[in-house]
Amino acid sequence: QVYGPEPKPEREIKETEASTRIQHASNAHKIKLERPLREYNPLARGSVEESDDDACSSNSSGYDEEDNRVKENISRMLQQEANHREALRQQRVLKEYRRQRDERAILDAEMVALKAELAREQAWTRVDDDEETTRAHRAEQAAASLLSTMDQEDIHESAEAAEQFAAYSAAWANFSTNTPTSITVENVPWPPISKNGFLVSMAADELQTVERNNASDDQRQHNAYRAYKTAFRKASLRWHPDKFEAKFGARLSEDIHPKEGISHREVILSEVQKMSQRINEEWESIMGSG
Repeated sequence: QVYGPEPKPEREIKETEASTRIQHASNAHKIKLERPLREYNPLARGSVEESDDDACSSNSSGYDEEDNRVKENISRMLQQEANHREALRQQRVLKEYRRQRDERAILDAEMVALKAELAREQAWTRVDDDEETTRAHRAEQAAASLLSTMDQEDIHESAEAAEQFAAYSAAWANFSTNTPTSITVENVPWPPISKNGFLVSMAADELQTVERNNASDDQRQHNAYRAYKTAFRKASLRWHPDKFEAKFGARLSEDIHPKEGISHREVILSEVQKMSQRINEEWESIMGSG
């Protein structure tokens, strides 16, 4: 024997199942009817649009934030670029300032050096002027002495000495124009030795060409000074070692001198060197006299 609720009649079961199916169908139809109403009913649609606006507003707010971030980045980049350009400009200005400052410093240093050089030159000029004045005074005294000696007709020791100097002058003129092919010591016209000196004798010869009798004392003294300068210039050029060798060196004999034991060339150049020193010493003596 089975215990439990008493089974329902088959007819009642079928009626219950049919009622359930009808209820389900009714509910489904109601749902289909409510959706179009919400879409076309302004009151129902308001809630839908509000939800859509909220979504759009949310999206728009997101876009605005992104735009603002982009604008901020662009503005920051532009500001950075402007700052960089300004920094470069300031660097150029600073570099130009330093260049100009260095140039001014160099110019100032050069100006100081030039002023110092000018001061030295002015000092040397004053010294030179003083020395020139002293030399001119001494030369005037030497010229006066030469005139006094010539007036006393005592330039040469004797008439023979005067003839020897005249012969020397003629011999040198001939030697210069008719130079021997091979020059020995004996071929060179060496100047004679006089008590008043070689330059005094040469100056006297130079002064002989000037008319002295009709000249004033100042003019005679000026002519005597010029005669001294001319004599010194001619003697220096004639007996300067380098100039003598340049003019006659190719013809100096290499034969051995019988007394000296060295070549004529060596003896001649040695004597020329001595003559040059003698002339310079005489000139310094004349300019330093008085």
